[in-house]
Amino acid sequence: AVSTGSSSAVGTVLTQTSYGASWFARELLIGALLAVALMLRRRRPGLALTTVTILASLALCVTLALNSHSASARGHVSVATAALTLHFFSAALWGGGVCALALVLIGRRHEATGAGSTQLLLRSFSGVAVLSVAMLAITGLYTAGVDVASPDALITTFYGRVLLVKTGLFLVLGLIGFRNSLLVHVGSGRSRWLRRGIRLEAMAVVAVLLPAALLTSTAPARGPRFAPVQSAAPGSARDAIRSVSAGDLLVSLTVKPNQPGTNFVTAGVFDTRRPAPAPVRAVDFRIARSGGSAWRRGAMIRGRTWQIAGDELGRSGVWTIGLRIRRPGLPDQVLKIPWTLPRLVPQAPSTRTVLSRQPLAPLLTPFAAAGAIAFVLVALLLPLRPLWGPRLPQRTQRRRPRAV
Repeated sequence: AVSTGSSSAVGTVLTQTSYGASWFARELLIGALLAVALMLRRRRPGLALTTVTILASLALCVTLALNSHSASARGHVSVATAALTLHFFSAALWGGGVCALALVLIGRRHEATGAGSTQLLLRSFSGVAVLSVAMLAITGLYTAGVDVASPDALITTFYGRVLLVKTGLFLVLGLIGFRNSLLVHVGSGRSRWLRRGIRLEAMAVVAVLLPAALLTSTAPARGPRFAPVQSAAPGSARDAIRSVSAGDLLVSLTVKPNQPGTNFVTAGVFDTRRPAPAPVRAVDFRIARSGGSAWRRGAMIRGRTWQIAGDELGRSGVWTIGLRIRRPGLPDQVLKIPWTLPRLVPQAPSTRTVLSRQPLAPLLTPFAAAGAIAFVLVALLLPLRPLWGPRLPQRTQRRRPRAV
């Protein structure tokens, strides 16, 4: 019975959730890329095969981003999900390229020929590596602002500490790559120091995979405990209850907790005449700043008291709460009650502040945006003046003297 229940739960997750759809797509894409890799062993890659490989790799990164912390925080269709997709794709280009380059150099270490092709390969990959590292830094800054609430969350949570370790390894890896790039551009393609540097860079890429995997399986450093502590302004409690008359009815309206966000709106309806002409059958609510909102049927929580819950009262200011009281055989009693929702004011945090409890996203997002603009400008200028492209030496042909 336990086995049957477990298999049923797994089947429900795989067939009725967005995670299951992404998982199936991811497995299909991995299989397609494996088939492409087997095809490349028998023939040289053409334009069509290269295009299919790039698109399949990008789609695989999309499926990973859809099941990420960023997607759960900002939604599947969001800038955060797109940024994380580019982050994964750039990491695959750089890390996979470095490891493949290390294997090529190891295979050619005893060859006396092929120095020219090796130099061309190193120069070609140098441009891809620089662009990939730049995109990794830009998208990493933005993603950190999404998944980490504040500087305190960065240094006091396991997620934040792993992110710091990953960032440190990334900086070391970037320095190694920068050193290797300098050696390539000064013409040291056959230098043993370059070969060792590329092998060291490949090992550092593998080392970064561990904290990256931990980040995907760890709860992000955000949540209510890291949010700035706020409460309603002093004196707002007197507005939490209002009593008004509506014909022969007395209505008592309460809003809890009476601050921007989710609230419980409760209306108590009492008859002032004895005997009552008709019992109250239903109470409808409508909350809006300037009308136009739909009526919502209230739930009777106890005798003569109806209630709704929701986040319609999302901002401080003056609202209008409409009530429609229904009694059989009598016209509906409709009344509008103005309601002032107080503003929230910051309060002293309940825990000790280590560095800062201010949100990290407003600090990191402008840097990421500036980096993205610079990246686009460089990408547009590259076709005009190739900075990292391969440069082949021009061969000069000697002219033979003409016979007289």
